[in-house]
Order: sequence, then C-alpha cells, then structure tokens
Amino acid sequence: MRAFDLTEMSFLQHTWSLRIEERLYTLWPLGLQLLLSRATGA
Repeated sequence: MRAFDLTEMSFLQHTWSLRIEERLYTLWPLGLQLLLSRATGA
C-alpha cells in the first residue's frame, strides 16, 4: 500500500512503470524469437 501513499510522492516514483514497460518490450520479443527458433529447429 506504500505505492499509493500520496504524501510521499517522489519526482522519480513514476519511473518504475517505465522500467517494467521497457522489460516487456525488450525481453518478450527476444524470448518469443528464442521459443519459435527452438520449435522450428532452426
């Protein structure tokens, strides 16, 4: 519940969602490519 404490808003507090989004857009395509290459035997 600390994430919703509006009295302790930090300047960089919103960046956690940007880090999660960055991981999503970089790691998922790489993982999908790896899985597809193993499935096709290439």
